[in-house]
Amino acid sequence: MTTPADPRPLFATAVVTAATVIGATNPDQHRLPTPCDGFDVGGLMSHMLFALQRTAAIGRGEGESLPNGRNGN
Repeated sequence: MTTPADPRPLFATAVVTAATVIGATNPDQHRLPTPCDGFDVGGLMSHMLFALQRTAAIGRGEGESLPNGRNGN
């Protein structure tokens, strides 16, 4: 049986890349569309932040009490 690769280094790279892109956005870009249905730039950034907060909470063993929806539901 093959042991799956540790996803943490790839996730860390994705977080750094996302932080770089998010840091380069301006407030006037937040209402622009994205390729993701239902998300403008600001909404996608909020969604990504929520996902990171949820991932961190799960890592701390607190994930069961957190909302799991797009809008915090």
